[in-house]
Amino acid sequence: MCGIIGYVGNNNAINFLNYGLKALEYRGYDSAGVAFFRDKKLCVIKKAGTVDNLFKYVNKTSNIGIGHTRWATHGKATDVNSHPHQSQNKKVCVVHNGIIENYQKLKSTFLSDYSFVTQTDTEVISNLIERLYLQSGNKLSAINKAIKMLKGSFALGILFDDDCEKIYFAKHISPLLIGIDKNQNFISSDILGFGKFAKQYVDIGDMQYGYITKSECKIFDAESKTIAPKFYGVPQSTFDVQKNGYSHFMIKEINEIPQVIDQTSKLYLKDDSPLNKIGANFFKKINRVKLVACGTSYHASLVGEKLLREIGLDANAEIASEFIYSNQVWRKNTLCIFISQSGETADTLTAVKLAKKHHAKTLAITNVCSSTITKMCNAVLPLKCGAEIAVASTKAYNAQICVLMILASYVKDIFAKQKQSTNKKCAKNSKKTAKNVQKTINLMQNLAKTLNIGFYQNQVDGLIKEVITAKNIIMLGKDFDYVLAMESALKLKEISYLNCTAYASGELKHGTISLIDNSALVFAFATQKKLLDKTLNIISQVKSRGGKVVLITQFDSANFGDLADYKITLPKKSQSLYPIFAVVPMQLLAYKTSVFLGYNPDKPRNLAKSVTVE
Repeated sequence: MCGIIGYVGNNNAINFLNYGLKALEYRGYDSAGVAFFRDKKLCVIKKAGTVDNLFKYVNKTSNIGIGHTRWATHGKATDVNSHPHQSQNKKVCVVHNGIIENYQKLKSTFLSDYSFVTQTDTEVISNLIERLYLQSGNKLSAINKAIKMLKGSFALGILFDDDCEKIYFAKHISPLLIGIDKNQNFISSDILGFGKFAKQYVDIGDMQYGYITKSECKIFDAESKTIAPKFYGVPQSTFDVQKNGYSHFMIKEINEIPQVIDQTSKLYLKDDSPLNKIGANFFKKINRVKLVACGTSYHASLVGEKLLREIGLDANAEIASEFIYSNQVWRKNTLCIFISQSGETADTLTAVKLAKKHHAKTLAITNVCSSTITKMCNAVLPLKCGAEIAVASTKAYNAQICVLMILASYVKDIFAKQKQSTNKKCAKNSKKTAKNVQKTINLMQNLAKTLNIGFYQNQVDGLIKEVITAKNIIMLGKDFDYVLAMESALKLKEISYLNCTAYASGELKHGTISLIDNSALVFAFATQKKLLDKTLNIISQVKSRGGKVVLITQFDSANFGDLADYKITLPKKSQSLYPIFAVVPMQLLAYKTSVFLGYNPDKPRNLAKSVTVE
C-alpha cells in the first residue's frame, strides 16, 4: 500500500506533489504528508486524513519535494505517524512504501541510543541512514549500507537537509518508477503519479538506489556499480484520473464497462494481438493450469478455472496468499496464470517467484503494463481498462473475464489444430485460424454495443432499503453463478460494510439454512439454463422458511411463479456472456447502498487499492 511521489525541476513542486498524491490516494488515505525545501531549509508538513485535508496547510512554493499518502500498517493514523519521517537530528527525511520486518531488532541494537517518536517501522529507516551518513559522510554509501541492513520491502524517497537539489531513492520489492521530462524529473510508486507530465519513465530494480536532479538520473546496484537506465515511453492515453462529472470514480468506472469490453476484445482481434505475439507454442504442451490471484481477481480466476476445464485442461484457481503455503505439487508442463489489476499485489508476486523457482511457465493478466508482474512473468495478457481508481474493482473484473474467455477460446483453437494435424483428411482445415477466438470476440463486441448500464437503475433502487434492514444477507449460486454470488457479496461488504455471505446453492441445506427466517434477504443467481430447475428448488426451500428472495435472471417470470419477492431482470444474451456482465447490477447495488448510507465508495475504510504488503 501507500503511495510516494517526488518532484525536482524548474516548476513549483507543491503543485506536482498535490496532483501526484491525489492520483495515488487509492493506495491509502489514512494520512498524507510532504517535505520540501524553502530557502534551503527542509520543511515537513503532515496530517492525518485525506490529501485534500493536507493541502489546507500547504501554501508554499519550492522546486523540490517528496510526498506520501498512507495506508496504516504500523501505528494508528495520526499526525505523528504520518510520513515523511525525519531522523533524530533532522538530517534525513524519508517517505516509504512497504514493510520493514526487522525494525524492532534495529531499534534495539544498531539504533539503541536513538530516540523514536512514532509507532512506525519507517522511522527506523531515516535514523539508520542518518547514522550511516554521519559515520561516512557519503550519502550514497549510507543508503547502500542501510538497504542491505533492512529486511522486508521498501520503496524510498529521501531528502538530506544539506542537499536541496537531489531526491535520493532506493527500492526493494515495493514498486518505484522514475519519470523523465525536460528540466524536471519524478519518482513515484505508480505511473499515475507523473504520467500526465513525463514523456518517459525508468523502472527501478530490486536493491537499486540513486538520485535524481532536474536534469539527471543516476542509478546504482548493490555493488555500487552504475546502472544504465532503460527508458520506456509513457502511454498518455491511460491517465484519465478525473471523475468527468460523476459523483465518484466507482460509478464512472461501472459506466465504462461497455467501453472496456469493446477496447479489450478489440485488442485481441488484431493480427498482432498479445496472444498471437506469445504464440501457440507457448501453450501446446501445457497439461495443467494454476490460476492465482487475490480478492476480486481471485473470483475472476474461478471463472477462468471453469472455462479451461470446459476445454479439457486440468485447471485450478488458488488464492495467492495461500498458494505459497499449500505444498503445491509441481508437474512438468504446468502453466501458472497470475491475475492482478495493479500488477503489484505482494501475495501474487510472491506466488510468481515460487512458480518460477519450480520452472513453471508464467503468464500475467494485468491492467498495468509497467507493473512488476509484467517483468517477472514469461508472458503478459494486458487489459484495456484505463486507470481504475476506486478501491472496489469493477471494470477490471469484467475485463479480466473477457481476457480469460478469449484465452480459453485461443487454447481451444490450438487443440483443434493439433487434432486436425494428425488427420490427413483435415489437413486443409488446419490452415483456418482462431475460429473460436473470432466467435468469442464477436459476441463481446455485440455485448459492448448493446449493454446499457442504466437498464438496471430502477431495479436496483427498489432494493436498497431491503438490503440495509436485513439481518442476514445471503447470496446463492451454482457453477458460474456461484462466482457471481461471491463477487457480489464482496462488493457489498467492502464498500457498504454489510455482512453478506456467498454460498454454493447446494450447500444451503448443509447448515446455512439455519440462518433463514423472515429477517433474511437471499439473492439467488439463475443465469444457466441447465441449472434452472436446481435453482428453483433452492429458492423454494428459502421461501418455505420465510426468507425474502431476490432473483437475478434473464429467464421469464413464468418459470418462477411467486417464488421471488424481487427480480433483477438481465438482458437476454448468449449463455457464455453472463459471467462478464451479470455482476453489473450487483456492482450498482453495492455502490448505491454505500452512498445511501453516507459512505464514500471510492475510499472504503481500512482498505487500499494496491496491496503491496503481505
